Amino acid sequence: MPTLVRMDELDVDDVGFGDLPTRGMPIRPAEDAVLINNPSGQFRAIKADNGFEVQKEKGSVFETLYKDGFTPRKPEEFYENLEYNQHHPDSIFVKKLIITMPKAYVHASMSENHLTLTKSAVKEKVEVNAGNYTEILKDYFGLDIKIDRLESAL
Repeated sequence: MPTLVRMDELDVDDVGFGDLPTRGMPIRPAEDAVLINNPSGQFRAIKADNGFEVQKEKGSVFETLYKDGFTPRKPEEFYENLEYNQHHPDSIFVKKLIITMPKAYVHASMSENHLTLTKSAVKEKVEVNAGNYTEILKDYFGLDIKIDRLESAL
């Protein structure tokens, strides 16, 4: 869930998991929207129906990816979902290896099977295997480690 942050104006901020930008997107009327460039494309946040929409440009139109309101939330409202995502055996984050790191020029995500690189909204998939996963970890994520899950699976 993106976070709303008020600096000079109200922005939508995200940690960059998936394809959303890691730079704040000011929430403005559509005609005054600020386009945010990201390796996966152009995004904007617009005011809409007592809330806001995060949109991604596809061709010459903007597609809504996310809608929400301006209801303030307390940290404890997120605890149950965080606990589930981090520890529950049915959580995709527990079942599968997922490593992601957005950078200015590329968004890199790695699973047990593939490295996905997104540059200028174009996705490239590279197979992950026993012979290349440690090099991928170093090159794209700055990690110099062995991952038991990959060692035993590959």
